[in-house]
Amino acid sequence: MPTNLRYTLLAAAILMCVGLPRIAHASLIADAANGDLAAVKSNIAAHADVNAKDSSGGTALIGAADFGHADCVKALIAPTRT
Repeated sequence: MPTNLRYTLLAAAILMCVGLPRIAHASLIADAANGDLAAVKSNIAAHADVNAKDSSGGTALIGAADFGHADCVKALIAPTRT
């Protein structure tokens, strides 16, 4: 097996075991801070933890509120799971 493929498969395995939840929560936090309502709703529908914290203790709600994204704040306060 080529070395590059081996490393790619190893990285994928690591993400599957430990990294995906962190990535999903980081995406929700970033999307909320950027005011991307469609992405926030998509993350909520995919069961991302709306209370997850980043490395500095910030949450998606804090980011959305800090940057004035009221629509994202509303979605995070009362998430509707589909």
